[in-house]
Amino acid sequence: LYVDRECCNGRGTAAERCGNDCDDRRPDVHPTESEVCDLADNDCDGTIDESVRLTCYDDADHDRYAPAGAASRMSCDCATGTTRMPPSGTDVDCDDTDETVNPMATDDCNGVDDDCDGSTDEGRLVSCYVDADADSFAPAGAVEMRLCSCPAMTTVTAPTTGFTDCNDAASMINPSRPEPCTPNGADDDCDGSIDEAGNDWYRDCDRDGYGTGTPTRECSDPGTPIGCPGGGGGFVLIPGDCNDASVAERPGADDVCNGRDDDCDLATADGADDARVDVTCDGADADSCRNGVQVCMAGAISCSEPGAGRVEICNGTDDDCDTAFDEGGDAECTARMLPFTTAATCTAGACRPETCAGSYNDCTAALGCETMCQWDGCSGSGCADPIAVAAYTNLSGPPTAVCTCALRRGGTVACWGEDAAGSHPTPVVVPGIADAVEVDGNCIRTAGGSVVRMTSELGGAWTFVAGLGSATQVACDYIGGCAVRADRTVFCWGGSTLGLLGNGSTAFTSSGVVVGLTDAVEVRTGFQRRCARRATGEVVCWGADIFGQLGDA
Repeated sequence: LYVDRECCNGRGTAAERCGNDCDDRRPDVHPTESEVCDLADNDCDGTIDESVRLTCYDDADHDRYAPAGAASRMSCDCATGTTRMPPSGTDVDCDDTDETVNPMATDDCNGVDDDCDGSTDEGRLVSCYVDADADSFAPAGAVEMRLCSCPAMTTVTAPTTGFTDCNDAASMINPSRPEPCTPNGADDDCDGSIDEAGNDWYRDCDRDGYGTGTPTRECSDPGTPIGCPGGGGGFVLIPGDCNDASVAERPGADDVCNGRDDDCDLATADGADDARVDVTCDGADADSCRNGVQVCMAGAISCSEPGAGRVEICNGTDDDCDTAFDEGGDAECTARMLPFTTAATCTAGACRPETCAGSYNDCTAALGCETMCQWDGCSGSGCADPIAVAAYTNLSGPPTAVCTCALRRGGTVACWGEDAAGSHPTPVVVPGIADAVEVDGNCIRTAGGSVVRMTSELGGAWTFVAGLGSATQVACDYIGGCAVRADRTVFCWGGSTLGLLGNGSTAFTSSGVVVGLTDAVEVRTGFQRRCARRATGEVVCWGADIFGQLGDA
């Protein structure tokens, strides 16, 4: 396919007359052939082996690293005694006569820079000190020697305070030796004192192996101490007992949760060694608490689960997370149902009236003592229709109305009076409500716990209160209202700058949860204020206090 460049046909242009094959004897040599390393111009570009030859550096010790300044040559393959690794950066062989010395070697303790990093024996040397009597202690002023290992008559122990040999010519005199009871005129233990007799003995009345008090200096056990209860006790050489009347309190003892320093170490937390601590607690009962762990508090084991400490109410739930349900429920129910009943019981998680108070009557089993005979035509049982009535007055709006609403036996609500549309002397049934259980102001609570409020006309569409959840009691006025929710928190609505929402803000917001109330049983509205009765009987109020409405003074 290619004509030899020596062959010309004498016709046409110069390019047509002469060929461009630089070696027509070899079929693997032509202009489109790839260059290979074979000392030939394979692609006929006038250059031999370009871009395929290797740069090789002298490597006399055959360790794959070349020394600094090593000669280089181009070759198809790096022969023995050469390497492709260029001698640059950290890849320089610092001794090309020893194959064990190169940048990849491990530095041994031999006085040689084995890894060619510029340092010798780094990380392998130890400190040694002269120890003429071979008792493992050096005299004061001994010079530190950095060696691969400490030879005979040296030690690794530095001559610091408490570890200095005061006589390096006598192996029986050093800081580890006891001072003998028999005087010998020598400072045997190198503590600076000569012939101090005996040992320090401490009184151990509870015989737990640890003593206390001022030591007695004797060469042998002094015998029975004076002052121990019952005349018992003994002496020991180890001090540190923090309660010599209790075997359970001593150094090294397990610190259990009991409010005492069992291990005589104030830095150890009470209960640090108690097997009961960190054990999962309250995990088996079906309460509303999340699982916690047992902790040591004030010397006693308690559960750390969230919710512990809340007030227990009658609801079939372990509110205070103590594994008991509805304890004290009868008293809580009686307080919650005042003034409707004089006695109530907590049964199956619900309050049941025992005796209705005054003129209140039990007309529906679900409510209990909810009906008061206070209108014309009331029968002797007090259970005639309607069940309850509520008045609402707002001349500034919205909604503008002066009216009265009645909760009827079947769950409907009828209202009469005057609204923005005119006068309604005949009761108008509130549309869409058939399961009402409570009416207050311009609000209606349904059996499902929802609350609706009048927004325009008596017979028009009433609006559900958003974000409330399930309400158990409601109170409303011309500004807004509040409801006790199933979880005993209080939710309020009706924008105001008077703090009526109880959420800690006087900014104008539409609704919010009252801060700090988790045990409410009843809520009421009043002039520019709101009040709630808690399960404990305490009453808390929030809102404006211009006229002392909050009762806090």
